[in-house]
Amino acid sequence: MPELPPRLAPADPAEPTDVFAPLRGHRVRVLGPRRAPSLTEVLLDPTRGHLREDADDAALRALIRHQLRLAVGIVGGFFAVVVLTVVLIGTGAADRWTVASVPLEWLIPAAVLPGLLLGLGWMFVRRTEAREARWARETGPDSAPAAAGTAGERP
Repeated sequence: MPELPPRLAPADPAEPTDVFAPLRGHRVRVLGPRRAPSLTEVLLDPTRGHLREDADDAALRALIRHQLRLAVGIVGGFFAVVVLTVVLIGTGAADRWTVASVPLEWLIPAAVLPGLLLGLGWMFVRRTEAREARWARETGPDSAPAAAGTAGERP
C-alpha cells in the first residue's frame, strides 16, 4: 500500500482519517424561501415587456396556478397514454397489427411516444406564452398591450 502524505495519514492505523473535520466548523444552514416568489422573481426578463411593477399579486398567482394546472394535465394525459401502451403491449393486442410492415408494438414506443412528447411540449409552451401575454396586457399600465417581441405574439 502506498504511503499517505502526513496530513492524510491516520494517527491510529485502525482509525480512518476524517478529512472533512476541519470544514465542519464552516457549515452554514441554508433554508428555502418562506414566502411566495415576488413578481421580479417569477418574470425575470423585463426587456420582453413582462415586468409590471403595479401588477396585482392575485393576478400573478392566478397565472402561476394556470400554468401548474396545465402542466399537471399534460403529465396526467401522457401517463394515461403510457399506461394504455403498456396494457396493449402486455396483453399482446398490439402485436396483431402492423403499419407498413412494422408491428404496432414497436411503432408505439419508437415513434408515437416521442412524437407525443414533442407535441405536448409545444402545446404547453404555446399556451403558457399566450397566457403570459394576456396577463401582461391585463396588468400593464393603462392596460396597454405588451411591448413588441413579447412571448405569445407571433408576427
